[in-house]
Amino acid sequence: ISASNNLADALHASHAADVLVACAGATTSESVDRPSLKLDQHDFLTQLAMVKPPKPLVVLVMAPGAVLTDWASGVDAVALMFLAGQETGNAWADVLLGEVSPSGKLPLTLPLSEADVTPPCE
Repeated sequence: ISASNNLADALHASHAADVLVACAGATTSESVDRPSLKLDQHDFLTQLAMVKPPKPLVVLVMAPGAVLTDWASGVDAVALMFLAGQETGNAWADVLLGEVSPSGKLPLTLPLSEADVTPPCE
């Protein structure tokens, strides 16, 4: 287990794992637009996806809306959960352990770059 965004630590911790699970989120607050659509761990995910670990790589995303997904082609699976509150951990465990099927329709588009979306009004 690696609780940091350090690529070397994550790869070292991955040797004992059957599947790699990377978690990412987007910090947000009331009445303020996010400065970008990047996840807080965007650079880490990009680096991890470029390394192409020899084991399956699953990315769990917690976000309030659209996020950039230019790193997604380098991972095996991506699951997105909107703001789930106090049951977030239990919800992810149920998905990862196969207790529930993560199904639904996305109410938004997940862009590859900021150029793929209309910017907010200024």
